[in-house]
Amino acid sequence: MRNILGFLILFLTELIFGQDLEGKWAMIIDDLTFTSIECPVIEIKDQRLITYSYDSLVGESNLEIDYKNKLFIHKDADNYIDYHFSYDQENLILTHHRLSGIDEDGNKSIINDFNYVKFATTIVNYPIDSVVKKQYDHFYGASFIRPEAKIRFYGLMCNDQVQQILGKENCPQYRLEKIDKTYFIVYYSSEEYKKWLVPIKEINEDYLLIYGIAGKKGFIKLHEIKEIKKTKTFIPN
Repeated sequence: MRNILGFLILFLTELIFGQDLEGKWAMIIDDLTFTSIECPVIEIKDQRLITYSYDSLVGESNLEIDYKNKLFIHKDADNYIDYHFSYDQENLILTHHRLSGIDEDGNKSIINDFNYVKFATTIVNYPIDSVVKKQYDHFYGASFIRPEAKIRFYGLMCNDQVQQILGKENCPQYRLEKIDKTYFIVYYSSEEYKKWLVPIKEINEDYLLIYGIAGKKGFIKLHEIKEIKKTKTFIPN
């Protein structure tokens, strides 16, 4: 009886955990990280591991999930790959603790950890065409590579002088974009290159609720930056 009960508990745990892992996950990338493809996204679906460059299909392979040892196992080209993972359900974060590849000669390589954040349906409480006309506080402060600690979805993040030096095509910009049912803040380091994306949980009139930020846990509010309009004061003679 105990064996049957234990099996049922294990089965239900794997079923629920497996459902949590199903779906799309975006790699969490900071300003100093460079990837071989734009905005890597993985999808776990029907025992398959599907890889995207943003929303463009890169490839897929069979995936075995060892829930007991928290291990993803799949074959990538000629390599047997295993990912030791953990899942932070509260923060929707999936972490590959290590990536070990074994080639035909039996050599194993260790690569750094990777963190992924799960796609969740964005709750939209304010018109999108109005949001793209706004600007918001940045989730990071100002720095050498980010002179302004703000995000705006219109125009370039370069002043006129910098534009003349770099050219408009090399000026960074932010865009509000959507994959499936999730809206994202997408950072373009140049006109054509998407460097990273951040999922948005809620879109409200005066703030965005985001998650999946490198070095930060939980949901973060990005408040709208409202420009103060200067008015002329009339002084009678």
